[in-house]
Amino acid sequence: MNVHSTPTAVLVCCAALVVSLTACSSQGEPQHAPQPPATATESGTATASSDVPTHKPQRIAALSSDVASLVAAIAEPENIALIADIGERTPEGPQVLRGDHNVDPEQILSAEPDLVLLTSRHGQEQDAAALIEQSAIPVVQFDGGDTWSSIDAILANIDELGSLLGEEERAAQLRSDIEETRARVHEQIPEGQAPRVLPLMARGEQRMVVPPSALLHGLVAEAGAEALTGTSGGRGPAPADPELIAALNPDVIVIEDFQGRGTQDFAEILSNPALSHVPAVATGRVHFLPSDLVTVAGAADVGDGLAAVVDAIYHRR
Repeated sequence: MNVHSTPTAVLVCCAALVVSLTACSSQGEPQHAPQPPATATESGTATASSDVPTHKPQRIAALSSDVASLVAAIAEPENIALIADIGERTPEGPQVLRGDHNVDPEQILSAEPDLVLLTSRHGQEQDAAALIEQSAIPVVQFDGGDTWSSIDAILANIDELGSLLGEEERAAQLRSDIEETRARVHEQIPEGQAPRVLPLMARGEQRMVVPPSALLHGLVAEAGAEALTGTSGGRGPAPADPELIAALNPDVIVIEDFQGRGTQDFAEILSNPALSHVPAVATGRVHFLPSDLVTVAGAADVGDGLAAVVDAIYHRR
């Protein structure tokens, strides 16, 4: 599906099961009969097949950490069959999917979901969706790209999920809580300032500038700062090497503290002599932010994520 500037979900009800369930089904368990292809229709911000059930789903599978964060906050725990690991926010009861970059279709199907939710930018999720979509299980694919890169995008996804899950009231309450926190945080942003802020992240051995498609970049921008990218219009992350950081010359550096390794991951880069005169380094304005607040794995707490970013940019010394 195409990436749009507003959050978009594609809801597809699928044709025939081609994934072998031998490893996860018992003998005598009924198999899905082949289904004719569904006709897609537009409905709000979703494209839904005509065969999508209208009842409230009772066995939800939320395969991506971004979707899982919102599902955990909106759906009743007893209605969640399988959920991606979102750390301390992972509800008790459902099966937990460890690592949303390597999705096993058989594990998903063995949970017998009546609705599968995922974001199509993540690792093997697109491949898994292609297989699951050949069963009679409805699949909702949220776009990657900008659909999780700002508070407004997340609020739209909350509305979408509230409707899909039959939990409009709980979704409305979550939206209200985020908007209330957001308004309170905006009162703490000084007027007339626009510091140049460089957001950084690490994955494995890679050290990168946070790209515009990531939530931390959007939070820095909403905080009234100039979010630096190190790229000229590109959407992907630029390598966070000392030469680039020195050239960008940021006033503040904020680093996603992924798995508590932020200090360790960036120690060598930040101690490079080439950065000694960079304002952020020279004045000690390098701050580490909890990953579960400033990434989409904490989408349900994005208001608190904005608060952490504003505090780091303007109030910490």
